[in-house]
Amino acid sequence: MNSKIAFLFLSALTIQNASAEWTSSLQVSAVEVHASGVYILVPVSGLKATSCISTQTYQYIQFSSVNEKLTDRALSSLLFAKATGTKFKAHIDSCHNSYALANSISLD
Repeated sequence: MNSKIAFLFLSALTIQNASAEWTSSLQVSAVEVHASGVYILVPVSGLKATSCISTQTYQYIQFSSVNEKLTDRALSSLLFAKATGTKFKAHIDSCHNSYALANSISLD
């Protein structure tokens, strides 16, 4: 019985993580800092996130201020990318309203 419960739990974790995704390489066009987090304006074409509503295009990627260390590190990375012309990728794990919510950042 315990092995069945463990299998179902691990299966649920795998399915949940399978919906998260990395964006393609993006150029930093604008960065906004608010009390609720750091927001990155996505290029005019917008962002389609399969982990969110498939018919919606997202114009902003948000790093929520709930995790202050992540938000600070994302801001530092984005400012570096903006200053040097380096592209970045964001790991999108969910969406809220018109924002794609990110939990990781990578510089190309």
